[in-house]
Amino acid sequence: MTEGQERVRLRAREGEAVEWTRRVAQRAGTLKDMMDDAPTEDGVYPVPIAAAELAVLREMCEADSMPARLEQCSISELFRLVEGASFLDAPGALNHAQCALATRLNGKRADELRELLGAMDDFGSAENRVAALAEPAFSPGGQLSVATVGSAAGPPALQPQPSLSGMAATEDAKEVALGMVDVGTLAELKGVNRSWLALARRVLCFRLGRCEGQPAPTELAEITDLNIKVLVDAGRPWEAAAAGRMLPSLARLRWEGFTVSVAAVREVDLETPSLEREFLGGRAKAALLSCIEGSGEPPLELLLAAVACAGSGEVRGIPVQMMREHDSVSELDLRQRNIGVQGGMLLAHLVPVMGALTKLSLAKNKLGEEGTKFLCDALVGNNILKELDLSGDSFIFGFSSNIYSNIGGTAGAKHVANMLLVNGGLTKVSLAKNELGEEGTKAICEALEQNKTLKELDFSGNMFGKSNIGGKAGVNHVAKMLGVNSVLTSIDLSGNKLCGILIDPNGINQQGTYTAEGITAIADALRVNGALTKLSIYGNHIGDEGVRAICEAIQSNKETKLASLELGFNNIGQNPLSKLFRTW
Repeated sequence: MTEGQERVRLRAREGEAVEWTRRVAQRAGTLKDMMDDAPTEDGVYPVPIAAAELAVLREMCEADSMPARLEQCSISELFRLVEGASFLDAPGALNHAQCALATRLNGKRADELRELLGAMDDFGSAENRVAALAEPAFSPGGQLSVATVGSAAGPPALQPQPSLSGMAATEDAKEVALGMVDVGTLAELKGVNRSWLALARRVLCFRLGRCEGQPAPTELAEITDLNIKVLVDAGRPWEAAAAGRMLPSLARLRWEGFTVSVAAVREVDLETPSLEREFLGGRAKAALLSCIEGSGEPPLELLLAAVACAGSGEVRGIPVQMMREHDSVSELDLRQRNIGVQGGMLLAHLVPVMGALTKLSLAKNKLGEEGTKFLCDALVGNNILKELDLSGDSFIFGFSSNIYSNIGGTAGAKHVANMLLVNGGLTKVSLAKNELGEEGTKAICEALEQNKTLKELDFSGNMFGKSNIGGKAGVNHVAKMLGVNSVLTSIDLSGNKLCGILIDPNGINQQGTYTAEGITAIADALRVNGALTKLSIYGNHIGDEGVRAICEAIQSNKETKLASLELGFNNIGQNPLSKLFRTW
């Protein structure tokens, strides 16, 4: 028998002998120590692990990559394997089990996780469950108030819960089992039930707020360091602002290779001249960099997190300190502040912590695609904000006119669409003058076919320049949406070349060839739509033919609720029908 292939017998918990090769057994620290330091006379080593699990653990210790067999294991079996690998001190096997478990859990929402884990919801009310999911990832155990975890009559009685592993797994083993589960999923685990809430808190606090050589914090006041990179990577940048508000002892933000002094950031003057090209540039950036220890240039994401966490005053017109510290503000007007892409990214750190904000204007700020993406990602789960203005700008130069998108055109529109697909709070959105294009318009309209809350939408363009929605091609997507959406009550389609005609700002030159396709599609939608009360198609040069199609469609719809129809600047002639419906 070759060296390392001699057999080692392990006595399983139920007394059955399971054979491993010595080479494989030496990959488990516990077994290696037994063989080296305390060899038994009969060569049999007892371990408190079931025989079936020992057989799988043997394969896991032997394999360099995750064995396919683990894909067939149940969740409870994977937890038992984690506990077994931990006892055996077998890092390779533990890695495989953690990886297999993370593959099953990562990316799932609380309800999916509850079903997958066979857990029972014992929060007592939907409000308690929502509160558990809404708390910051860094919140230690015991932070929920009495009002959150129970009513005046006392919390509901805890129901018996199935064990993680079908046996009494240790708390340490449970925490180890979640070692590769991502932060976003751990935060969702808080919404499974109270037991999982407590477990997820411990794991997150260990990962986010533990100092080297120290136990994980158990109270907010014990958190002095925060691993902000993990939170940003998990798509939770707003937790930087939440930390600045909630953690009285916070001293340092950590990022791979960098440490930020929170106290030093508070003293920095972040005011940036309006003509400064960089959002965080010049003296403000130099002062901010002096607060950061590390080798090389700190990443932009760290600078923004530092500002959101501890910045004072304003940055390029963004009142960072007010947004972080005052959660009673209901309206915020940041129009035309030259915020730019990085400003949009910073707002994604701040807006989610404003618990009373219902109305936000970010018009004419050139947020760009990237800034829009960060902002939209931050608004996905926000059900408090009701009105959002992301409109762009337009300028007239002599005989021409141009649109300047605020959200990065078609690419940014797709991020807005992804947000509207799942956001359940917004009731009014302006995307005027944004060069959405046909593809961007299509994405937004498809989202609105499923959205059940948005009531007012501004798609207006520039009647002397480019269409906002992609002209006659984009209007077909709008019409399709209007044919099925039963929630939207107001839509502005003004200045969108619905019939392919463009007239210069002086009303002299006309470009394009008239086609009735777009306005006919809108008319067909109006024959069946029973929700709209206000419609503007001002400045689309639809002519008498288009006006007639619209008006006849409305008259034929017995369910119409349309009370306001704007038809101005549409080349309407003098025939009686046109005059009758020039204004509604």
